[in-house]
Amino acid sequence: MTDPAQPAATLVLLRDAASGPELFMQTRARTMGFAAGMMVFPGGKVDDHDRALAADPSLVAGETVDPDDRAARVAAVRESFEEAGVLLTRGTTLDPVLLADAQPKVSGRALAFGEFLARHGHSIDLDALVPFTRWVPPASVAHRRYDTRFYLARMPADAIAGHDGNEATTSHWITAAGALHLADQGDAQVIFPTRRNLERLAQFGNVEALIAHARETPLVTVQPEIRQFEDGHFLCIPEGIGYPVTREALTSALRG
Repeated sequence: MTDPAQPAATLVLLRDAASGPELFMQTRARTMGFAAGMMVFPGGKVDDHDRALAADPSLVAGETVDPDDRAARVAAVRESFEEAGVLLTRGTTLDPVLLADAQPKVSGRALAFGEFLARHGHSIDLDALVPFTRWVPPASVAHRRYDTRFYLARMPADAIAGHDGNEATTSHWITAAGALHLADQGDAQVIFPTRRNLERLAQFGNVEALIAHARETPLVTVQPEIRQFEDGHFLCIPEGIGYPVTREALTSALRG
């Protein structure tokens, strides 16, 4: 029997720029077990602490009621703090030195994220995250499988995003088109889901339009599948759900 895909969450941080919406991306360390060396958005697995925190109304604020969605949003917020130092919470502005001190402690589990929030009177703002898509590899794939929910969020005006030097070795703000150009030139690598989502994100001229698109587009679980055509085998996703490119040759598709 195939093991179920592990719940995970990914956060696409956004900010407006003259060239269009910029996305915060990181390059994963080559020592990582999944997507090693790839350019990715911050994210990771949903753990038991995320589920417990999602059920605590004193530390989590927002209207979403589905427990799996709540836990995934909590995981996305936690991962954005652990990996990028960005805190998507409600509360008074915290000193950057305090945040820099707490970040590795939360990431290394020396300090529980919920305890950190409670200590400083903060609560997670679930409504700051907008559902964008959900990807689940088919049970037939050989590599590890994640049931990943992708969320969009505006970058807080007073926040600074970076990388931890552990899971991620570099980070930068870039347009979706710019990220695709780096991948096409061989200066970066992106796995199949990241490429498809970059192509979708690249269609919009500002953050407001992108978020409006996400709110208006029905959320469909994307499950890639291999199909054979006259010109070879392709990794494919469904059409009509917002993606301008729905297939890629299996010989070039990177899958983590």
